[in-house]
Amino acid sequence: MIPEATSDTVFKNIDQIRNKISLMNFVPVDRLTFSAGMATLGADESFKEWFQRADRALYTAKGSGRNCIVVD
Repeated sequence: MIPEATSDTVFKNIDQIRNKISLMNFVPVDRLTFSAGMATLGADESFKEWFQRADRALYTAKGSGRNCIVVD
């Protein structure tokens, strides 16, 4: 959760983290990936609904081959 941030800013920051992780060496693991789900809180949306959307986006990212960010 990042209050007072735009969706674009958050996406760029998450993507930088994802990219840095993909370039790091985690011996003895050959490759480590990072997937994320992202959702922006809607005006009339409860915390639970918002969190569930972000969670679904994360599972979509993992199911899409991993190492990606899915925005709901």
